[in-house]
Amino acid sequence: GIRGRSAPPVGFVVHLRVMDGPSGSQSLLARMLLRKPLRVVRTEAAEGELRRVLSLLDLLVVGVGSTIGTGVFVLSCSLAKDFAAGYSFISWIIAGAATLLAAMSYAELAAKFPLAGGNYAYSYVALGEVFAAITGWCLVLEYAVGTAAVSRAWADKLLSFLSDDLDLWLPEILQPGRLVSPVAAALQLMCCGVLLLGVEEGQYVANVWTFIKIGLVVFIIVAGSFASGGFSAEKIEPGSTDGVLRGAMVACFGFIGWDVICCLGAEAIDPDRNLPRAVGGTILICTAFYASAAVVLAMMVSSDELDDEEGFSAAFDATGMSWAGYIVSVGELCTLPVVALLGAIAQPRLQYAIAKDGLLPRIFAEVDEKGNLVNGILISGFAMTMIALVVPFSFMDALCSAGSLLAFQLTNSSLILVRSDEVENYTEARRQMVVFSFSSLCAVVLSNVIVQCSLNGLSWLAVGFFGVISLACAWRLSKLCSGARKPTYVGYRVWGVPWLQCVSILINWQLLASLELWMLLVFIALGALAFVFYICVGLPHSVGNNTAWAAAEENGTDLRTLLLDDI
Repeated sequence: GIRGRSAPPVGFVVHLRVMDGPSGSQSLLARMLLRKPLRVVRTEAAEGELRRVLSLLDLLVVGVGSTIGTGVFVLSCSLAKDFAAGYSFISWIIAGAATLLAAMSYAELAAKFPLAGGNYAYSYVALGEVFAAITGWCLVLEYAVGTAAVSRAWADKLLSFLSDDLDLWLPEILQPGRLVSPVAAALQLMCCGVLLLGVEEGQYVANVWTFIKIGLVVFIIVAGSFASGGFSAEKIEPGSTDGVLRGAMVACFGFIGWDVICCLGAEAIDPDRNLPRAVGGTILICTAFYASAAVVLAMMVSSDELDDEEGFSAAFDATGMSWAGYIVSVGELCTLPVVALLGAIAQPRLQYAIAKDGLLPRIFAEVDEKGNLVNGILISGFAMTMIALVVPFSFMDALCSAGSLLAFQLTNSSLILVRSDEVENYTEARRQMVVFSFSSLCAVVLSNVIVQCSLNGLSWLAVGFFGVISLACAWRLSKLCSGARKPTYVGYRVWGVPWLQCVSILINWQLLASLELWMLLVFIALGALAFVFYICVGLPHSVGNNTAWAAAEENGTDLRTLLLDDI
């Protein structure tokens, strides 16, 4: 691998295109929509000579370990208490279905080019540089802010356990629920310290505790079933439709982490088969665990008796199984930090990939003599520590979910455009995708406004108008994605393109529309700041826009040919 620099690897012949000045004579829009040649992506990923050593089981362990955590230990109670009551299991199923639809797009893209970088690389290849920058921002929300949120949730649980269960006196600054949380910041510092020892050491720790965490979740479901006296639909308290949908939006936070599998594509054995199976298997396993735990919780206690901070341990106490509650409390405290550690592992690698493209300062792409991203770890570790110190969990979970959903949208669009590019219909497909995305968003927003404001039936005509446009665009996209393609390509291909992706986009718009207005405004404001950063810092230093990446000996080789090469 590269040590302390980010120059092209030996053997990669670079031919610079003659341009009028550092950025050429292209328009600003053309530079923003510059797509990264797949051959460049593959060459950059191969320069580290990574060995394919991860089996399907290894990938599943990483996926489940990165995903399961706050969903069971933190969100289960808050979903039932604040949103969907006994129907919170439906919120989990909806969130799981939305995640799975997007995951199918990830699966094909990961199988097509099993490289490090995940959906950041997919967006760069299929959509263009500005969308890759937006995807990178979404992943920062998922990894950095999400990791800080897990640390914050863990800190509140630890302090509640010490003060309530062990009756220990705590100073005012350590009381759970305060704005400032030194304990959450301390966990982030510890994660940073583990990463500085080396990624392999951190991954070993995570693997061991992942199996312990899965055992704890199984214990919660089995013991909760006994505590509730068996399944009975009458015990489940009904929830409202609006509450279920809003709960599904928040529940998406519980699925953050599974896409780490795609980032490990360069190290996967038989990637065109194992990566899709690992992605789909992780989502199904996690959805089954989350929904089962929610059903058990609904049968144990009513939603108004739930404790957001103590979660299942308080529910076991209420049913007379205090010993089980004690096991859950200790187990949560021991295993929840693993999720924070895995998120902390991913963030510096994301920064590294973006910095190599020039969209972040070069300091993030520097690697020390041991192959460790020391600068990236220290900078991201400091940022995550500060976030965990002063930002409450309730603020971060919905924000992370919004970032994940937007990343899902971009990945769905990437797959549709990649398919259309295989049959040389990219340009028209891109126009259709823009119209579909806008019209489907308008239909979702208008329908929510009509329901919340109780408007008359004529208002639904506008929804129908945008719905018809969306349907027409989806039909046209299906035609643009069909046609002859290179018969030698044998990689994984998801069925139902583009219909499944269009349905997923529609569902994700609905989930995003369920976000509270003030949180939506914060999300948009952060996105605007990310865009300004890209225009002012990323674009002027973009590797692609300043060196044109040169396609080596095959000058003029288009994306269609490269995508259909055998992997």
